[in-house]
Amino acid sequence: MNNSRLLGLGLVASAFFLTACTSKPATAAADKPAEAKDEYVRYTPTGTWMSKKVKKDQVKPTDQETADAQQAMQEAQRRANQVPKDH
Repeated sequence: MNNSRLLGLGLVASAFFLTACTSKPATAAADKPAEAKDEYVRYTPTGTWMSKKVKKDQVKPTDQETADAQQAMQEAQRRANQVPKDH
């Protein structure tokens, strides 16, 4: 008798969780008008070969930011390759 109760309770709980998972949650996209679709592009960040899908308005950093990032990377590589000085 106990085994059948546990089995029945397990089936009811499973059915409850499965039906709860099937409903779609509300998203922020529901607040936007239908004609306001975001445009996405593929972008490859500096230092990686893998591209990412990002919104079009978030794509490109300024040329100065890119130059600063490259210079910082070169400086870090130079410091890592220096031979330690004897004191």
